[in-house]
Amino acid sequence: TPTPTPQPSNHSSDQVVRLGKFSLTYAELVKVSSMTDTIFAKLNTNRDGQLTFESMTKFFEQSPLKQQAAEIFQSLDRNKSGSISKEEFAAFIIVHGLYQ
Repeated sequence: TPTPTPQPSNHSSDQVVRLGKFSLTYAELVKVSSMTDTIFAKLNTNRDGQLTFESMTKFFEQSPLKQQAAEIFQSLDRNKSGSISKEEFAAFIIVHGLYQ
């Protein structure tokens, strides 16, 4: 399922949006959505809408984070389903402030 992309015509960029215990401006929410779509598309090579452990380990194969791939995967897989949805990926970006 695609991550909903906010419609800029209905909101000012400094309007605050509450997502659970997090508050983001509308501009930040748009940035999270864009980052999620871009990164997720690169990692989701089979285009099934889910990131598997295999796709994550393949991505980290040439990275200094290779040894931490399992730990990173587990922290992204919030519902422990064995795969990472786009929503879980977006939540990770928000929780860790990676959009800033």
